[in-house]
Amino acid sequence: MNDTSVTKYTESRAGNYSIEMLIDYINMNLKSPSCELLGIFDLHSMIHIGNIRISEINFKHKFATIGIIIGLKSFWSKGIATEALNLSKEYFFKELKLRKFVAGIYANNTGSIKAFKNVGFEIIGTYKKHRVYDGNYIDQHILELHSDEN
Repeated sequence: MNDTSVTKYTESRAGNYSIEMLIDYINMNLKSPSCELLGIFDLHSMIHIGNIRISEINFKHKFATIGIIIGLKSFWSKGIATEALNLSKEYFFKELKLRKFVAGIYANNTGSIKAFKNVGFEIIGTYKKHRVYDGNYIDQHILELHSDEN
């Protein structure tokens, strides 16, 4: 989380995180009824390589916001984000009975946009000049995915 090339498209990019801060973040998410935090692990080495987080879970309207981070760069561009999103969406749709996921992605984050689209997410709109990136305002795409059952 302290590698700016890993966090450059996140709202966590300005941080200088200690292990204690990360443990507190994990515990806060695990205790929250409106969040789910899943680890992503390499099956061969069992190394923790990233996370998927759904937040703002709305059980009344059955939707949530979803985000993903692959923290180990050696695992980038290998389809892992797509695979993890596929597995987690099935879990969240079936276990939590959600009907829709929403994601906000910086327009220049082509890797994440590709991974989300590979899973079936569609860009439904764009906030123009919505986020600051390298001192400039850039667009943020809004993507969503609906459950086939709802």
